[in-house]
Amino acid sequence: METIAKAFERFLTRDILYVIGGSSVMLAFAYFFGIRPSEKMSTIEIFLSIGSAYVIGYALQEAFSLTPLLTTGHFQPSRFVMHIYKRFSNLKETPNINYSYSSLEAFLTLYPKLSQAEVGQLERTINLKQTGSAMGPSWMVSSAIIALKALKTGEAFDIVLASVLMLFACILLLIAWVKGVQQMHMFHVLIEASQKDGEKSDEPK
Repeated sequence: METIAKAFERFLTRDILYVIGGSSVMLAFAYFFGIRPSEKMSTIEIFLSIGSAYVIGYALQEAFSLTPLLTTGHFQPSRFVMHIYKRFSNLKETPNINYSYSSLEAFLTLYPKLSQAEVGQLERTINLKQTGSAMGPSWMVSSAIIALKALKTGEAFDIVLASVLMLFACILLLIAWVKGVQQMHMFHVLIEASQKDGEKSDEPK
């Protein structure tokens, strides 16, 4: 039961974002073609819709990660992203970050040694990063679809909706970059602290 509870908690905190993002794209397509969702959907149709939304949301994140707009791994941040991170974290100096650590290396090195509070803080940063990386691409695509409808209809509502979605998509993508830097910074600090503790324990008493 504990394993099931943890899997469900992970779905609610991370994977549900792909469903929400993918659903926004599906709704944008439905709006573009004037399709109204059925008020009475069977259980199979509901599960198919959720599954399709998940696949769309996840696929868009991975597709965007192949472009300069997004990355889901470790990276060398640009000056702009680092400036935003420094403002976000209220740092006066550029933090010293070892960008050679991969997420897998950091995970294997850190997690067994971290306290519950440290794991929770790190997990929250990763979840917020995934909020940006999962929702940003989906809302950008949704904005493009509605923008096409706006070109066709000229409706002010469509123009405003497309603009608002694009604005929030850009903000979410920036959040993904900033939280990515924060994640790497936390990895660097925690790994260095772990290594220092290991050196102290190895010293002869």
